Amino acid sequence: MGPVGKAERLSVLVADDDERSLATLEEIVEIEGHRPIAVRGGFEAVAVARIQRIDLSVLDIHMPDLDGPGVLREMRRIHTILPCIFVTGDESPGTEARARAAGGFAVLRKPLELGLFRGVFGELVAQLAWLWRVGGPFPEGAGPFPGRA
Repeated sequence: MGPVGKAERLSVLVADDDERSLATLEEIVEIEGHRPIAVRGGFEAVAVARIQRIDLSVLDIHMPDLDGPGVLREMRRIHTILPCIFVTGDESPGTEARARAAGGFAVLRKPLELGLFRGVFGELVAQLAWLWRVGGPFPEGAGPFPGRA
């Protein structure tokens, strides 16, 4: 049971074009007690965000159709407050800076170190739970728990 409890399962959009990485991320989110919504590309991620509540996202930085930072920018037009953890196998200079400039909470390298990912994910979930409990700086109907006062 995560910090928000079983009654407050978060909807976590996970987007990665690599099947193994996607399956791993989906499994971790589920083990942490939340509901993963797994997609294999950037455009699909944006399409899902248009029709479903998304509380936070885990996005691969490099996807063939629309990269992670581009996905986050598009999704934030729909969900103003949308925390994101980026994952990448790219170690080239500037990758992390570009992801952080797009508004990423964290940038984690692939192959993922399970304990590190779970720690960062747990920290982000705890921050969202705290914001929800104190009312958060969210406009009505927006934020990680839309529709709640």
